[in-house]
Amino acid sequence: MDLQEVVEALALPEKILYLRFSNGKDGMFCFEDYFPYEGIFKKLKNKSLFNKVSVNQFGT
Repeated sequence: MDLQEVVEALALPEKILYLRFSNGKDGMFCFEDYFPYEGIFKKLKNKSLFNKVSVNQFGT
């Protein structure tokens, strides 16, 4: 399986992330279900910061 790049990311209500990949597949997941707000993720508990999600030219 080839690793796909993220080409679009949107923050939705309730800390849901929508991701679209370079192969055209997309999906949504609840960030809180997979990543605890600890360490590098601690600041993302702030809703306004979480909502600034974006993708750069490297797919990150």
